[in-house]
Amino acid sequence: MMSRALLVVPLCLAACEATSRRFAALDAPPPAPVAVGEARPLTELTKVTELSEAEKAKQEKEMPECGRGSGRDIHGECVPIGLWDTGTVQRVQIPGGVFVMGNVPDHFNSSPSRELPAVRWSGNPPRHEALRSFWMDLHEVTRGAYAACVSAGACTAATCPEGQADPVKDLQAEVAAALPQTCVTHQQAAAYCRHAGARLPTEAEWEYAARGPDARVYPWGNQIKDDIPQGLYPAGHVRLDSSYFGVRGMGSDALEWVADTYDADAALRPFVGEAFRAADGPLAVARAIFEQSAFCGEDAACKPPAGEPVRHVYKYGSVGQRRAARETRPPKFPGSSSRAGT
Repeated sequence: MMSRALLVVPLCLAACEATSRRFAALDAPPPAPVAVGEARPLTELTKVTELSEAEKAKQEKEMPECGRGSGRDIHGECVPIGLWDTGTVQRVQIPGGVFVMGNVPDHFNSSPSRELPAVRWSGNPPRHEALRSFWMDLHEVTRGAYAACVSAGACTAATCPEGQADPVKDLQAEVAAALPQTCVTHQQAAAYCRHAGARLPTEAEWEYAARGPDARVYPWGNQIKDDIPQGLYPAGHVRLDSSYFGVRGMGSDALEWVADTYDADAALRPFVGEAFRAADGPLAVARAIFEQSAFCGEDAACKPPAGEPVRHVYKYGSVGQRRAARETRPPKFPGSSSRAGT
């Protein structure tokens, strides 16, 4: 038989250091749980965007509706507002101020990103922005105003994308002329604004004009209003869709271009010092696959244009959200209006 010897070596410690108390809190036993009663059903809990009846009454008392020809300044006071009649639309003077830009989604669900990496909450996180005073059209650019620009040779005719029906083809001419102009590219919207002696508003200006300094979710407040219709209506017609500063149609009617080129990480840049996404990371790979499909379909020999496509921001509805669109649709792409500001 084979045997194996075991050598036992006695160990001793010559000296010991006193233990540190730095992590003592981690070693302490947790306190005993305290009874807090039964949990309330989720349906009984008040959402952060909802006001109680008492709060609503207090708000109505403290902030009465401003009268005709007046609006609310950044301090909540009713003051005469500056109006500029351009001949086709009134422009409202928006006072300078600081506001909360961006939004926090109602809920986060990251599971879709496991299969398709994408920036899903581009307006997050909220951050403070400061703006100087500027002018904003009271409502969207009408089809009649845009037609006048085309007649003057400063604009090109609007053409709806293939497969999208013209929303006014069955309407009388005078009715169609009062509707917001749709089916325009970003370049066409910018050209109209130049013709009108103005420019497209920046995303920050549009959002500030929509929500004011009180960080409201929608232009009219923090609650969805069922009596605000969805669809195309004469510009400025839906009076319930009035923003903090009295600008109309920012949460209904047409989608609206703003001046900004889309940057998916625009909301994060104030909080980071340098680029933080790899050029060959998951987002870049997913974008390349999408562009290949959008331009080439199943043609493996086809090559899409190199680089990130240029897209511009458009706004609608929930004012802190960010969406973007490109100038033209790619040929295999799977299946907006402008507002002038100065």
